[in-house]
Amino acid sequence: MSCANPQNKKFCFRNYNYIPTCADIQNSFRYTAAFSWLKEEGGTLAKLVEFKEVLIQNNKVNLSAKGLCMYPCIRPTDKLRVELKRTEDIQIGEVALYRRNNHLFAHRTIKKGNENGAPFIVTRPDNAKGRDDGPSFDEDIIGVVTAAERGGRLVSVEKRPYSALKKFYLKAFFALHKSKWILAVVWLYIEAFVLQSFLFRKAFRILFPVPKSMQFSVQMPLNNNIDSLFNTDISFRELFSSMCRQNEDKIKKWTLTVKAGTETTASLSFILKPKSCLYPGWWLAQVKIHPLFWGSRLEEGLVRKSDELLKAFGVSLIFASVFKKDFLSRMLFKRLGFKESPVYKNRLTSPMVLERRIAA
Repeated sequence: MSCANPQNKKFCFRNYNYIPTCADIQNSFRYTAAFSWLKEEGGTLAKLVEFKEVLIQNNKVNLSAKGLCMYPCIRPTDKLRVELKRTEDIQIGEVALYRRNNHLFAHRTIKKGNENGAPFIVTRPDNAKGRDDGPSFDEDIIGVVTAAERGGRLVSVEKRPYSALKKFYLKAFFALHKSKWILAVVWLYIEAFVLQSFLFRKAFRILFPVPKSMQFSVQMPLNNNIDSLFNTDISFRELFSSMCRQNEDKIKKWTLTVKAGTETTASLSFILKPKSCLYPGWWLAQVKIHPLFWGSRLEEGLVRKSDELLKAFGVSLIFASVFKKDFLSRMLFKRLGFKESPVYKNRLTSPMVLERRIAA
């Protein structure tokens, strides 16, 4: 198997964790949806974990908690106090701060282990039932959260028992929060269904016209390093030159973004899986479109521009992947022209492989 080579295995798994990989690592597979509405990238610290000691010791870190997965121990807007710790020194029960998919998470440590001499921890949010976050290794771990600053005072983040009244309040609080989340998801599904309507899209364009001047730009990983968390702007000429190379300098990842006015409203990211990995070829790795522009001329303009570039590079077929249960993403990819790939339909894959042929 091509990914039996440790270097290929790491390359395929770490950089393409939203794409089918080798059967021997399916058990540790962590799927990341290829489609998302536009949102901010991970913070600076998530990208600079390698410099965590310098940043923390010089008081350059100011972490503000978000979400309710660790509530009530950690609440939204809490300021987190962070202590540097190596993976092997983190104890079960401590709240570890780690990087995952270019974002930072503070979840409780539930297990420790060692893989080929490399220590790792397994974490899980306090409010999660069953599934954990999977292993995190030293290269992505910053340390532990020692306390949270809330209302001008420091509070402990240790998990503790609650009274019956407190438990009742928490159950009611989370039921309300879950209801709001379900309503939001239902609304997104309704919106996605409606956007399939040709008449609605016509009306949408009249009511919400996209500025005529769409500004396109291209980014690639810094120094063409596929592992880099930083991007650099390049010209279309530089992109074309890099794509045409036949050596190691050939570009392997690039992102096309579009602005309507002054803000970035949508982007498409493409990644090249080399022949040494399973399922080689160009993959649509990430789609980010602001919901206000779903089905709009801006979305069509972005796809048309990407097709224009891909055709210039001699690419006629691109792939994407979604889980069969991820109906929202499947609908949105369908609108972008993707269909289930007959080539990979009967192969051993966890996600569903889609393909899109680029018209000549």
